Amino acid sequence: MNLSGSGDRPLGFSASGTLQSRYGQFWQGRGDRSLTPPTEFRNASDSHTNRTQYLSSASFGPVLGRVRDATPVLDAQILEERLTKAGSLARPLSGDGRQRLAQLMALRGRVRSAHERPERWFWREVERVLQEDGAIGPQGLDAFTVLRLLEEVNPSLAPRFVGRSLRVFATLNASREHVSSAGSNSSTTLDGGTVVNYSTSSNGSDGHARFDLAGVGYLAEYHRPLGGRGQIDASEQMVWFDRPSVLQLGHQLRAFWSVTDRWSLSSQWVAEAQSRDRGGSRKFGDWAFSHRASVQYRLEDAWSLSLSWEDFQAHSMTRFNREDRFSLGASYQFLGRLTAPGIIEPMHLEPARP
Repeated sequence: MNLSGSGDRPLGFSASGTLQSRYGQFWQGRGDRSLTPPTEFRNASDSHTNRTQYLSSASFGPVLGRVRDATPVLDAQILEERLTKAGSLARPLSGDGRQRLAQLMALRGRVRSAHERPERWFWREVERVLQEDGAIGPQGLDAFTVLRLLEEVNPSLAPRFVGRSLRVFATLNASREHVSSAGSNSSTTLDGGTVVNYSTSSNGSDGHARFDLAGVGYLAEYHRPLGGRGQIDASEQMVWFDRPSVLQLGHQLRAFWSVTDRWSLSSQWVAEAQSRDRGGSRKFGDWAFSHRASVQYRLEDAWSLSLSWEDFQAHSMTRFNREDRFSLGASYQFLGRLTAPGIIEPMHLEPARP
């Protein structure tokens, strides 16, 4: 809900809530038998537990700024690049044509509600937009161009966001749990196959638990696309809970760059800290940090290569832990050729085209 009506820094209000219900049943049975002729001992027990849990949460507060999904706009840019390289455009799209193409990309998922096989209808509308803009060549969209467009658009970056916002919120959490259990146990003693002693016992319990938690905090976000190939996302969140007086602080930074459709570089940093100090100093005794960097080289023919590195560190009052993980994968197809004289032109492995 926008309260300002216009401007680069609109003022709004956000509210969200969740409600979950969980139900579980557990059974366990056991039987033991020991034989010391002529005496035999038998024990049998069984138990079952029913657990019902209700979880609810609500969050609300004002928001300054705006974050929007820019994925359709960037997808439209990549489509125009592919159409240009395929030679299907007589000239670049006009500003109005780019806007209409981006609007159509935003509606792509909704076409499924109108058609059982939505792709053919969607791409017919794409061709109509290009024709009305006067940018498409006389040959239209041939089979090669259509299949090129059908390849994943912006696969590793979706969704893409743009903008910045600051949200101040209050959060309420409530948990209710009911656990009931019952069990029985029997013991039998036999002497020469005759029962000489038999005893049985049963037990049960029924309990209720509740936990309520309230907190206040803020969430700051910053998202900026770097052209059609790059993206930077950053966020910081701090929340203070009334019980047990916990202060949580989290940072996240992600950077991505796609050199072509098949070359991509990404790096992500996540830092979290927690303080349970009730004093004024508020030292963050527990913290965790992780960083992941990856390089992907995706090829449709001969080569496929991926490399990633992940570093994780965690610290508590009594323990420090660090892990580093490296992953490398590569594949290569040595031979690949297809000839069918009189039917198709000879085909062979080729490097990926941008």
